[in-house]
Amino acid sequence: MKYLNYDTTTGQIKGFYDPEINGPNIPTPNIQISDAQWQTCLSGRYQVDLSTQAIVASPAPPPPSPDPATELETYFLQQFLANTSQLSDTQIGGIFQAKAAIDSIFQLLQSGSIDEATCKIAILGAIKTPSLPSTLEAVRTDILNYAEGLL
Repeated sequence: MKYLNYDTTTGQIKGFYDPEINGPNIPTPNIQISDAQWQTCLSGRYQVDLSTQAIVASPAPPPPSPDPATELETYFLQQFLANTSQLSDTQIGGIFQAKAAIDSIFQLLQSGSIDEATCKIAILGAIKTPSLPSTLEAVRTDILNYAEGLL
């Protein structure tokens, strides 16, 4: 026999307690569970149904939030590199320099060294830097709009 301690708002399991180990020091709220129920809880994602105090499967966690830097990098490379036949080696080098600059800008934002407004301005500057044929100006504009939507 064990006790399961849970969060009264979410039903999330906070811990398991055994009276032989913990004595009377078992936090509340708690429910008494069998050793088999304890083993089941350890083998998966479970929580307490607050209305019935039954152990139920937890819903799957939400997917992680997309990382703006990774999203922008992927989009940036897809858009420009899909058009490499129109670019010189120098222009391709400029695109990769802009990508490296954007990576650095996002690191500064994530570290708190710059705010979102400064980040946006810096990204706009980095993307505008490479000299591109006029046929790719629409791609640059599309990337700028995409970056704006991420921040």
